[in-house]
Amino acid sequence: MRSWVPFSCLLSVIKRGLSVLGEDAKAVPGGWVCFGFGLGRAWVGFWCWFRVWFLRRWFSGCWRSLVSENMYFWRILRINLVAIREEFRRKLAVFAGDEALRCESNFAGRLDVLDIIELYMMSAGVDDSVRRLAEQLRNELEEIDARWFKRLRDGIVDGVLRGEGLKEVLVGYAGKEGGVAGAENGGGGAGGAESAGGAGSAGEAGSGGYDILDSLINGVLANGDVPEAVLQPEPGMVFYQKTPARIILELERLGRFTAGDVFVDLGSGLGQVVVLIGLLTEARCIGVEYEPAYHSYAEDCCGSLGLEHVRFVNADACTVAYDEGTVFYLYTPFEGRMLEDVLELLREQALKRVIRVFTYGPCSRVVGTKEWLACRKGDFEDDYQLCEFSNTNLDLWQRNLVLSK
Repeated sequence: MRSWVPFSCLLSVIKRGLSVLGEDAKAVPGGWVCFGFGLGRAWVGFWCWFRVWFLRRWFSGCWRSLVSENMYFWRILRINLVAIREEFRRKLAVFAGDEALRCESNFAGRLDVLDIIELYMMSAGVDDSVRRLAEQLRNELEEIDARWFKRLRDGIVDGVLRGEGLKEVLVGYAGKEGGVAGAENGGGGAGGAESAGGAGSAGEAGSGGYDILDSLINGVLANGDVPEAVLQPEPGMVFYQKTPARIILELERLGRFTAGDVFVDLGSGLGQVVVLIGLLTEARCIGVEYEPAYHSYAEDCCGSLGLEHVRFVNADACTVAYDEGTVFYLYTPFEGRMLEDVLELLREQALKRVIRVFTYGPCSRVVGTKEWLACRKGDFEDDYQLCEFSNTNLDLWQRNLVLSK
């Protein structure tokens, strides 16, 4: 009955208007005006009722549809979560029964399993019982890795694992999965480098990012938690980023280091590049790092490994004398004016003797424009190639310098 209220009002207004007008409606002043006013009020009432009725029906339909779709979505989600939980439980049972994972040398297998556990543990479908099984297996595998890392580290400290012996171990355990094969065969790997210029390195870690070789070296060389930076980088310095290990192996291969070389890493960060080159070669190694927290960490790591021919300098790279260096390494350590200032310091050294400069990242483009350096390896226009520069045309450079004066 409520739906017909506006129509009843409309009829009552019409009847009232007719009764007022009567037979002599024309004689009543304003009679037609009253009639029209009543008719308008009835129409407005009808229109308001229609809008409310229509919108209520429309929203009701939409709400029912929305609730139905949401119920279907949550039903499917619940089914998927249950399936994920059961799948994870089955995988854990397989991993727990795999004795090959308990073999110390199967580092790659344990790393894959730990990655799978980490991935499933982020799922909302894992309940407490499955989570406890996963944590128990994860702790067991991490303890095996810790014992294995300690054994390798003890071999390094005792001097048994050094040079080619250490390199064979790293390549053997990491294998082709770690991207080592490409570096060994001379391929230009893509990756980052140790932080340079004080606070770090620029750019991405490369097209391949980090891999199993990085996990292996991090585990063996780790010397406590990584410290937080305490100083703000100076203008021109770039924030810290660690070097992928395969790039360090490529640097060691291309560097052809001898006992008479002095390797200088401009912006050594946590010291991984300097420490590895020191372990793999007989060259003296120097790391220049502006951040004191990183410098202290690198010195502690070096001291714990017994590397007497490796040292670190805590200073701004623009204030260091490079009279000893024969091989320099930069991975976009600085930019702008600071990069130009450091390259000018290296140019002064190039006037005295032949030096080699290895670069990686955008700084290679800047170094490639310097007339006193010639690119011997890599394409300096490609930010993801390790480039080698040298001033082997030393006599010609000095003669041109004298003529220009």
